[in-house]
Order: sequence, then structure tokens, then C-alpha cells
Amino acid sequence: MKNFRYSPPIVRLSIAIAIIFILGCLYLFYSTDNANSGPEGTLHQGGAREIFLESFFKNKGLYEEAFSTARNTKKTKIKAGIVSHHFLAKDLIAEFFGGIDEREVKRIILVGPDHFKNYHGNNIICFTSLLPWKTPFGSVVPDREFLENLLRLDGCAVNDTIFMAEHSIYVLVPFIKKVFPEARIVPLILRGGDYDRFLDLGKKLAQLGKDETVMIVSSDFAHGVNKGEAGRLDEESISYLKNLTRENIGKINCDCRPCLAAMLGFLGENQKKLALLKNKTSLDFGGPDGNNLTSYITAYYPDEEQQKVNLLFLGDLMFDRYIRKVADTKGNDHIFNEMREFLLEQDLVIANLEGPISDKPSVSLTSKRSERNNYLFTFDRSFAQTLRKHKINLVNLGNNHILDGGRDGLEQTRRYLESAGVNYFGDPVDAQKRFIVKNIGGIKVGFISYNQFTKGSVEETLGDLAIVRRQADLVIVYAHWGNEYEKAYGDRIKKWAHTFIDQGADLIIGSHPHVVQGKEKYQGKMIYYSLGNFIFDQYDREDTCQGLAIQVKIDPTNLRMDFEEIPLSMERDGQTKINRRMH
Repeated sequence: MKNFRYSPPIVRLSIAIAIIFILGCLYLFYSTDNANSGPEGTLHQGGAREIFLESFFKNKGLYEEAFSTARNTKKTKIKAGIVSHHFLAKDLIAEFFGGIDEREVKRIILVGPDHFKNYHGNNIICFTSLLPWKTPFGSVVPDREFLENLLRLDGCAVNDTIFMAEHSIYVLVPFIKKVFPEARIVPLILRGGDYDRFLDLGKKLAQLGKDETVMIVSSDFAHGVNKGEAGRLDEESISYLKNLTRENIGKINCDCRPCLAAMLGFLGENQKKLALLKNKTSLDFGGPDGNNLTSYITAYYPDEEQQKVNLLFLGDLMFDRYIRKVADTKGNDHIFNEMREFLLEQDLVIANLEGPISDKPSVSLTSKRSERNNYLFTFDRSFAQTLRKHKINLVNLGNNHILDGGRDGLEQTRRYLESAGVNYFGDPVDAQKRFIVKNIGGIKVGFISYNQFTKGSVEETLGDLAIVRRQADLVIVYAHWGNEYEKAYGDRIKKWAHTFIDQGADLIIGSHPHVVQGKEKYQGKMIYYSLGNFIFDQYDREDTCQGLAIQVKIDPTNLRMDFEEIPLSMERDGQTKINRRMH
């Protein structure tokens, strides 16, 4: 070989071809005959060789651990969903799949991006594979009949190799097998291109799949940014996901916009209501770099022929004293961090604003508990935008603290709420603003305030009921009444509640006692006498640190209301959390 370079050219060429051939054979042998060589391996059965695809992550214990920590309070029947493909966020992925109602799901279309730009040819918009998948929970079989029909369409082709390295698909397949053991999959990797082609692809997938099919979009969101920038970008993306249109797809900061276009086509015109689950970042799961993180959004698009309207009622909001200190130190968002995803998935969130939003300085911040000033509240004007940001878009002003800043404080409150886009009712001065009628998902819902601490309030409320009853499909009275710190609501309060229902109220929600009181069904209508606090700094009593949220789901076909009671706890760090020990 030392005289190789002096050999005739034809000899050198022949030797080079022989070496390339040998190397090629070795590659083919190991790529199809070594089960531990990567995402693709082989399965030997009776001497026959079956080629399969496989996730790089094969430790069954890691998946079991992720599912054991997942918190799912209910199962949701979905048409489509969005989930991360970073195995780092395996707990988030397990919670996403574990929350899906699997009973009627026979087929899962799993779509992800082409991270490594493996496409060749301008006409191809998606690749698939007919190979089975090996997972720690058993084999996953592709839906061959479905895929064969899909491959008859222009722009779709088979490419097994691309799935060997594409983590947007192989990371999720074992989770699918765990939750949907009998389902077949349709794995698709999409390239960039004209959104209209992907919209059309999604429509054709819906036609092929019919009712027993779910589409899962495998996508991560903000990349290479710090936590503050990720939060800003994700907030924009979530708003566009809630209003998913052809025009908004390009505004969403994620790594698979074509996947979203295909999902939009798959969902059709009447299936676009987003149920946000979680919005996290790689830092939340131990990611090392706070300035180069990836953000994750998990969400469902529920499968309901005519989706129910979700209202969420909360108790007292107080942003002064210790809560103001926390906000000044850690920011307003810190107070809502543990509740953010839950609030954002509602159609309308209603709470009692226990004080004015104004430019006036706080007098309670530096006061002692024994002093009168300790009970005079004013909230920084920035909280108007914070309420809107966290979907608290309707507040009751009918309470005993809204005039703590006088008429000027009330006027500033109106101005800042209106500027932020937060609606209100229960105005103690303007009779035209004591009630409001909102159109929510095609249902007209009237909200009326009853304020025990205003002269003539019972008569005013009955008069407002007569007006609103003619304008609304449903009428809800938000009452500020009763005695502070007493868990029994008393006969007088009960009498008023019954009177309001007799005069046309469909639901009554109470506040003011700062503790949770009982409930009652009267004439088929629910009365929650007090929800207690939602955000407050009364940490010296256990019962004032416990609140209640009421989720009301309204069926638009018959206006039936279903109720879910969600226990809350107020923590000494200023945050309010869902009390999962009681929920």
C-alpha cells in the first residue's frame, strides 16, 4: 500500500470504490441489526427481522415517575392539543396526556417540525412512516389504512430515516402508548411553506379521521431568551392560540407554525376554544441557563359540539398592606403565578375589588393593626393591567371599601379599569353602573351587585333585577353582605337571598365575611353565601387563609349551570394557590 499513490489511476479508483462499498455494507448492517444503536433498531422473532422505530429515551421508570407526579383532576375529551417535545419537561408531558379522556380515541395524528431540515423537493410538505414503534410499554402500530389513503395526496411521502432523529415525534410516542394502549398513530413531520397547503392538509386529515381521531401538535415555544422575554412572547402566543386564524399563525412564537396551520384546518370553523393547561420554561424543570431557555405551552382544544361557557367566581381582592410590599419587591405577577394558567382558561373571571385603584399613596402600609388607617385601602394603578393580564376582566365595586379614597378614588378606579379593558358593576354612585349585561359565547349574562353597606340597597337590587331580567338569559347577583369572620350566614341574609331568587336571580355569589360560608339550593338555584378571600393578607387566622372559587359551566343549548368548587389557600409569600389536598 505504500506505493498506492504511484499506482495507475484506474487501480486507485477501483480500490476507493471497494472501500466505500465495504463501509456502506457495514453501515447498513449496524443500522438495521443493532437495537441499541439509536432510535431505530430491530426485533428478532423466529429468525425473521422486523425493523422498528424507537425513542432514544428507553427507561420505563422515568415515564412511570413522570405519570406518578402528574396532577389531573379531571379527564377532558379533546379534538386537538399542543404539548412540548423536550424530555426535560416529561412531567408536563405526562400531565398533558394523562388529562385526556382516552375512551373514544382510536387514532392519534402526531405532527411535529423538521428540526434538522431533512426535506428534499419543493412539493413535499409532510413525511410519514409505516414502521411500528417500540416503547417501554409495548409496540405502537401505525394506522396503515389511514396512511395509505394519506399518501395518495400530493405532498405526502414516506421517509423512515427522518424519524430516527426527530425528537418532536419519538419523545412523545411512549407517552401515547402509556395512555392510549390500543390507539394507532399517524406520525407526520412537516416542513415550512405556504400555510394554505397545511390548512388544506388538516382538513383532509379531519375527513379521513372522523370522530375517533385526535391531533397532537408537538411544539415548543420561545427559544434562546430569558424568563421575562419568554413570558412576554408566550403571553402574545397564548392570545393568538385563543383566536387561532390563518392570519394569526405567523404571529405565534413557536417551532412549528405549519403544525398549527394543519391543526386549524383539522379543527374546522367551530372547534377553536383553547383550554390552557400550563405555561412553563426549561428553568422550571432544572434547565441550566436562565438566559437561553425554552418555553412550553400545553393546551387542549376540547371536543364539544357546542362548547360550554366557563365562568369563574372569586372572593375578595385586596392589594394593599403586606400584598403591596410583596408586589413592590417581586412584581404584581408573582401574586398570581400559581393561578395564572387556571385563570387564563376561563371565558370570564369575576371577583370583588375590595378597594379603589388610584394614584393616592397607601396609608395602611405603615399603619398598625389597631389604627383606623390599617383598614383604609388603595391599590396601585398598575393592578388594573394586572387584573386584565390574568383574565380577571369583571370586578364588583359594590362593597364597603370602594370609597376608601373618596369620590376621587372611585373616579380614578373607573378610569384605570376602563383603560385596562376591565369591566365593572356595583358602582355605589352611578345607578347606571350598578349592573352590567355581558354576551359570553352567545349567552347574555346579567351581573347585579347587592351591597349591604349602601342605604336602600335591597330595593335598588330588586329594581335592577326587574330591568336586567328583561335583557339577559341568566341573572347573577354578586352580594357583599353578612358579618366578618362568621361562618354562619344567618336568617336575615338567607331571607334576602331567597327574595332575590324569587324575583328572578339564577345564581347568588356572596363576599365580605373573609371566610367561606355554606351553600344552599333554593327553588333549584344555587346560593354561595361567601367565597371568603382570594387575595388578602389575613394570615393570623386559618379560616381567612382559605378561600373558594366557583367554576360555573353553562350549556348554551339549555342554559343549565354545572358547578365545581375549587378550594384555595393564601400563602405567606403573597400567592394564592389551589389547595390540592382538599380538591
